[in-house]
Amino acid sequence: MNIPNPKIYRLLPLMLRLFLVGAVALIAFLPCEAASSGIQTLKGKGIYHAAPNESLAEARAKAREAAIYNAIQERFGTVMTQSVIQDNSVDEAGEVTRFYSNSAYELKGEWVADVSTTYVDDFRHGALVVECECEFKGRQVTNQAPPIECATLSAPDKRSPSTKFDAGSHLYASFSSPSADGWLTVCLIDENGVVSRLLPSRSSDTDTFKVTKGYDYVFFDRDRLSEEGTRMLPVTLYVDGDKKMDINTIYFIFSPNLYADGPWKRPATRRGLYTMSVEEFNKWLQTMAARDPAMATKAVRVSIKAKPTNVEVIRN
Repeated sequence: MNIPNPKIYRLLPLMLRLFLVGAVALIAFLPCEAASSGIQTLKGKGIYHAAPNESLAEARAKAREAAIYNAIQERFGTVMTQSVIQDNSVDEAGEVTRFYSNSAYELKGEWVADVSTTYVDDFRHGALVVECECEFKGRQVTNQAPPIECATLSAPDKRSPSTKFDAGSHLYASFSSPSADGWLTVCLIDENGVVSRLLPSRSSDTDTFKVTKGYDYVFFDRDRLSEEGTRMLPVTLYVDGDKKMDINTIYFIFSPNLYADGPWKRPATRRGLYTMSVEEFNKWLQTMAARDPAMATKAVRVSIKAKPTNVEVIRN
């Protein structure tokens, strides 16, 4: 029978203590992604009284916006910005110069990704009232994210901004990064919770779209070529089923740093789009924002109105 060396047994407790001390020290100095990026969990409540001509989808979208606004305002506060506008005009008395003061309040925080959203729809005094409780990830606004300018368009022209569309019409989008080169992703989220990647398009071989600072881009016009030389594919908007209106959300995601692409699923057909679930999208967006404080996101909600199926024709 072999008897173990007693010196080894005496050394084991010392080695174990050294290992534990080293492990604790390593964990203490490891950077915490969420903490270093300032991402926090926020909860807010919003109430919206709909106008007679507003749909349930529109009312829910505005109640959700109110819930997010209230939560960010409560956690991070607001800041007042003030600008002075000079107006030069000429009248009968000669040249007149007027100065106008314009004040506005801006939130000191921003939405990062959704966690959960619930709605309570009610009718009070004959009007639709929607209450929304929204839990989401947010962070305080920093100066690390470069400014971006983006909008949805009804025509392939930057001077045609619109958020109201008819079913069957084409969606276009403008984008500009005044101060930084970077990479861009544009997505669409429908009411069924499906996220479709619009840019890069399905004809592109890359996972991110490279943009140049100071350049005014107009996307989804088949007559324009992208920087990669591929044609932009048109985006046609539809209303799901026999609903009168749908609310879709267009997300612009930009960073001066190259970021990992999301878990997109390849389209089943040549004409399909890369897609993922809204749960996967929120998780991916939260992870990317935690890793990259310079990432900028903007959400634009668009309404899509169904075409009337029965139109009465009045003959004289």
